[in-house]
Amino acid sequence: MAGKYILREACIDDCRRIHNLLEEFTKYDKKPEAYQNNIETLMADGFGEQSWFKCIVAEYVENKGSREESKEIVGFVMYTFGYDGWKGRVLNVTDFYITDDHRATKLGLLILMRLGLIVKANKVVKMCGIVSEWNTGARRFYSAVGAIDYSTEVPDAERQHYFAASLDSMMAHMKEVQALYAKCEYDDASSETHIIIDDLDNAKL
Repeated sequence: MAGKYILREACIDDCRRIHNLLEEFTKYDKKPEAYQNNIETLMADGFGEQSWFKCIVAEYVENKGSREESKEIVGFVMYTFGYDGWKGRVLNVTDFYITDDHRATKLGLLILMRLGLIVKANKVVKMCGIVSEWNTGARRFYSAVGAIDYSTEVPDAERQHYFAASLDSMMAHMKEVQALYAKCEYDDASSETHIIIDDLDNAKL
């Protein structure tokens, strides 16, 4: 390939391409039905009044001669900042994908190096992410750069499991929570949540 890569922060105009790559990613990860996002939500959540995620895109610029160039986003990493009460600031990699044609070019390592600069600049103490069990290539990639697989490579006492639940699923399975949630009053001005409990002994959580 005759060209170069440009790593940059994503902008709102990239959302359509990011959306397409996310769809492609879910198919690659053998979970095509799992993708439920859309372009409008990406635009609002990434570039609205409050940013819910950050994203770095990898743009491939191909030199076609006579000063002609074509540009295409061929990879991206989406991440959020979080906090670990035991250790401090955390960077969570939520999605990391490179198209098939550019997967063997060490572009993934370049993107990870860019994340490293972000980690250093923001005084982050830990960067973490999730990899599917079948994706041995990705697992080898992270192991090669010093990441620890907490599902297999630590003593049993330190092993951790990842849990996720939607509000709907919690409501469906926990009647006590549903009863309490119905009594919640959120004060937008003070950011306080008031829970009215008539009988504290009946609130079994």
